[in-house]
Amino acid sequence: MAENKIELKSVSELLGMKFFIPSYQRGYRWTDLQIENLLNDILEFSKGIDGDFYCLQPLVVKKRKKDLLAEIKQANSIEDVETLLKGEWIVIDGQQRLTTIYLILKALENEYCPSLEYERESYIEVCDSCDEIKKDNIEIYHLTSAKKCIRKWIETNSKDSANTLRNKILEQAKFIFYNVGDVSEEQEHDIFNNLNSGRIALTNAELIKALFLNKVGKEDIAHREVEQRLLADEFDQIERTLRQDDFWYFLAGNTEKPSSCINLLFDLMLESSEQNGKYHTDEPFRTFFYFNDLINGNESEDSYKKSKKIWEDVRKVFHITEGWFNDSVMYNLIGYHRAANGGKTLCEIYKKFREKKSKKEFKKWLVDECKNHIDYPDGFMQLRYDENKDKVFNLLLLFNIATLNERPQEAVKFSFANLHKYNWDVEHISPQNPKNDEDLKKAVEKFKDNEHLNNLIDALNKEEKDTNIIEEERSKFFVAGDDLMGIQNLTLLTEHDNRGIGNKFFFEKRQTLQKFYQQGSFIPACSMNVFMKFYSDNPEQMAFWDEKDRESYKNKLEQTIKKIFNNEQ
Repeated sequence: MAENKIELKSVSELLGMKFFIPSYQRGYRWTDLQIENLLNDILEFSKGIDGDFYCLQPLVVKKRKKDLLAEIKQANSIEDVETLLKGEWIVIDGQQRLTTIYLILKALENEYCPSLEYERESYIEVCDSCDEIKKDNIEIYHLTSAKKCIRKWIETNSKDSANTLRNKILEQAKFIFYNVGDVSEEQEHDIFNNLNSGRIALTNAELIKALFLNKVGKEDIAHREVEQRLLADEFDQIERTLRQDDFWYFLAGNTEKPSSCINLLFDLMLESSEQNGKYHTDEPFRTFFYFNDLINGNESEDSYKKSKKIWEDVRKVFHITEGWFNDSVMYNLIGYHRAANGGKTLCEIYKKFREKKSKKEFKKWLVDECKNHIDYPDGFMQLRYDENKDKVFNLLLLFNIATLNERPQEAVKFSFANLHKYNWDVEHISPQNPKNDEDLKKAVEKFKDNEHLNNLIDALNKEEKDTNIIEEERSKFFVAGDDLMGIQNLTLLTEHDNRGIGNKFFFEKRQTLQKFYQQGSFIPACSMNVFMKFYSDNPEQMAFWDEKDRESYKNKLEQTIKKIFNNEQ
């Protein structure tokens, strides 16, 4: 495995260094707006208030192989020797920002600048010697346009501003300098392609991985490669586990999977630490800076030993989440908090886990905190869809969770992956707008052998219909008025399934849902139980959601929710 190294380098440390831009890279393309934003950002940066330094993002490089001894022999001065000793670097990623910094320093007439060389053409030399925008070559056009934009900014601002900008660039602006080591040219191209496919930037997780890999094996060079491979394998194993749908979504809620899922653990370690406030939330590499400070912050301590201890801490955090995942009750409760509207953050859950003396106490806390999402104990059964959709959703989701947790020995887990992959609706069990009398007549005729429907059938079949009698009979089987939006007439379905069953009769909804289920739709257990009338003792008919069904369902929901809070589970 190639040796790699990652460190923070100020712009002043790059002075005199030579950078080579290979031909596989796209040419310089920064716009005036991007340049002006960078100039203003650096000028306005305040050390201590905005952070310890201004981050110029990662600069991914590889040392260029040359006959150093031969070149030193031909050097004309000590300065040339110092430059040669700094080496020449192939820029794999970060050339746009590096080039912009070069152009700014040139425009500020700084005595020393990094040296840039393009493999394809001497673009930078042409730009340096040109004072006007040249349009005959696209590369030169963008470089000369940038040069003019920078000069205009300097002329518009005061001399003091220009001097302040120069000092801040040199001393307070830093690159995350990532030396990928002695990789082959093919590997170099692979790194470039991976970083630039869809313009996916280098992530905190990748930078942190490089930090750890840079430290392992210090005490025994012979085993360095072995230790690096072991750590890299562990890193990848954790990443693969976190990428599993069920594992990711129970922890991360409705956050889509990023390119590096392990960053969830790194962020969690930062956010739950006492140093969290030190790292500004709008800094994209705040997590990397935290780990860099942990490992390299105190030079008097052995960074190799510190990195081993910190990696062990990462493993411990991972094993904690793995323990949550393997305990079905804990999994369901944590997943609920991450899914509920207004639920707990992962950091809050993790910090509370560390505070509690036992899993039993932690589970009790998870249960107790559910009360806050559903107006328990006084108002949860009065929740209405038209008045508080979020809490209705929370209550119906908790009903599903509590139902699964009633039998912990069965270790049944709710599918939070399905919950977060799809949009969800609160479905009216009995339709909001029952169809007209003719459609209703055709529907009930299918159940004409059911004696409980005889009165309704007779009322609909009379030549001279009595609307009062029809309405009285309809009300037994259809929800009306305020009850329509009440909890006794609500359940959870995916948006797709809800649209699929539309405004059909109850029995038609059941038939459609059965078909969806056979086709692979995820239908929560309690929703399926509703349409199968599982909560109704000795249902009198299966055609409609009648008064007895609604009352039985309401009672079961109330009992289940109360049971979980009475610690009977």
